[in-house]
Amino acid sequence: MACKFCNNFDPRGLEASLSIALSDLQESCRYCSLLRSLVRHFAPRVEDTLLKPFLLIDLQEGNAANVEVAGNYPHNGAGSFGTSAVFHVYNPSRMQIASD
Repeated sequence: MACKFCNNFDPRGLEASLSIALSDLQESCRYCSLLRSLVRHFAPRVEDTLLKPFLLIDLQEGNAANVEVAGNYPHNGAGSFGTSAVFHVYNPSRMQIASD
């Protein structure tokens, strides 16, 4: 059964990109666990610097998933939207191979 948060990185059945709060990533899901590990690597202090950080994930059949770590930066009582990191996640079993 697909994870209700990350949909197991499967773009089928999705009409738009995924938006997942970091706090919603599931330890029991290997895809969510991978995302959390990647966030810790590419944006190690994101939970200290952003208010309510979340991931914007663009999934397209046959392409790498584009993952953006975003949230609001606290600024004089009002938050301003910002991106902390962007990375791509490749799934070789779902990549299309171009033919000659």
